[in-house]
Amino acid sequence: MARDMEFHVLARLLREGRILDRLSTGVTVLGMAFGLLQLLFVAQIPFGFSVAAWLVALGLVQKYLALRVAFDARLFAWLSSDADSLEERICAVDRTLQCLGLQSVKQAGRSWTKRQQGALRLLRAQGLTLAAQCLPITILIYHHSWP
Repeated sequence: MARDMEFHVLARLLREGRILDRLSTGVTVLGMAFGLLQLLFVAQIPFGFSVAAWLVALGLVQKYLALRVAFDARLFAWLSSDADSLEERICAVDRTLQCLGLQSVKQAGRSWTKRQQGALRLLRAQGLTLAAQCLPITILIYHHSWP
């Protein structure tokens, strides 16, 4: 009973990664527009194209992390949906992940505590990537706000 509740809470927490993904998508689109403006106009901001490339590149990294976090969220939600067959579901997940080539045989023996920690690490990495993505924007705003 306790494990399925842990999986349920973790799934709910991981689902909040959608907010980070939406914010990052907006920043990525902003970066693409900023890069396009740098190409079209002669009056360019110093390092403007580099900033645009940074925003887009980190946006792609964040999108990959968001996909992984969303997959984990759905997986943990499915695991928590039926407490009676939890152990069966856990074994089925390992077999399926191995068959699809998404998990090595070596990783199959990991404890679910380590798997939960790994899922949380992905969520933290997603948040840190968004923070790193927003850093140049913050610097540009701060730099241009001083006379």
